Amino acid sequence: MTPNEIKVLNIAEEKDKVSKRRVAGLLGISTDYAGYILERLANEDYLAMVERGIFALLPKGVDALLSQLYFAESKLKSDIDRLSMEIESTKKEIERLSTHKKNLVSA
Repeated sequence: MTPNEIKVLNIAEEKDKVSKRRVAGLLGISTDYAGYILERLANEDYLAMVERGIFALLPKGVDALLSQLYFAESKLKSDIDRLSMEIESTKKEIERLSTHKKNLVSA
């Protein structure tokens, strides 16, 4: 799923219903491209056309948004773990250099 498709699903979730004009205005894209994205998402059952040119989110669209969030959460947790290890390594290096400095001063 493309970043613009995810953005469109988010817009549909936030606004309840969306049109290609609204999507185009919010994303800064052409109405033709917005229409293409909406049609593509509707064809894949992420959105449903509820009125002519008006689309609403379907459960599969919510699942796609949830999947993106679960992936982001997993990546953030991984980044936190990596950064925690880097912090510990930095603390040890600070302690080592501080001890070395004290030994130089007292010598």
